[in-house]
Amino acid sequence: MTYVKTSIAAAMMSVLASNVHAVPFDIQIDFSGDTAFQSYFDEAAAIWEGLVTGFQNDNDPGTLVISASIQTIDGVGGTLAQAGPTNGVTTGGFTYATAGIIQFDELDVDQLISAGRFDDVVLHEMAHVMGFGTLWEANNIYDDGTGEYTGAAGVAAYQAEFDPTASYVPVELGGGPGTEDAHWDEAWAGGSDALMTGFLNLDAGSSEPFLSETTIQSFVDLGFEVRALDSGPDHDLLATVPLPAGGFLLLSALGGLLWPRRRAGA
Repeated sequence: MTYVKTSIAAAMMSVLASNVHAVPFDIQIDFSGDTAFQSYFDEAAAIWEGLVTGFQNDNDPGTLVISASIQTIDGVGGTLAQAGPTNGVTTGGFTYATAGIIQFDELDVDQLISAGRFDDVVLHEMAHVMGFGTLWEANNIYDDGTGEYTGAAGVAAYQAEFDPTASYVPVELGGGPGTEDAHWDEAWAGGSDALMTGFLNLDAGSSEPFLSETTIQSFVDLGFEVRALDSGPDHDLLATVPLPAGGFLLLSALGGLLWPRRRAGA
């Protein structure tokens, strides 16, 4: 498996190691709310800018502007967050997001920060604003309800990384709106600890979630240019956090993100 560190230092190393593009991928964070949380969004943006480096075919959809906020949604234990693209443009045969939102409920964020998981969820939700799971159909690489992601770059990476016999990448069909059809399947060959599956395992002693090469290469299918992850056991994404057994965080692309939720059958 391949891993990447979620630290600002690692993100900047990624930027420096990237090729120079005439039109680099750029994220602008318009943040509102308690400024104590802003650094989490800036760090996530730096990481994605280091991994997704530019656009294919000299496309220039412009800067991706993300309105990020910490606000009151429905109190503790309800909807944790909502995120997704709100505007886009089609150019050079691809549909890109040009604007999006990430909104967190301030009363739930404290729990994530205490658990050391807030930065990981921000990274996950930002991927959805960029198009992961939200612009698959628009780019003809997934049909809702099939559970079969067919983007060529993502499938090739999945074959090399996890399952050489695969003809598609399995997509989640459970979890309800916002989770189904927008994440890698919890039971895919990459394992349930991948960052872009629909549930974040909060069990004590669980393995550290990771960002897969399959996920990175799936952005090629969305019209981006990317750099490969640095491989090796030292490139871990998340730190193990001891929490009560049975805790799962439902990660959502379009609808609400609930805290906490047990995986069906867990």
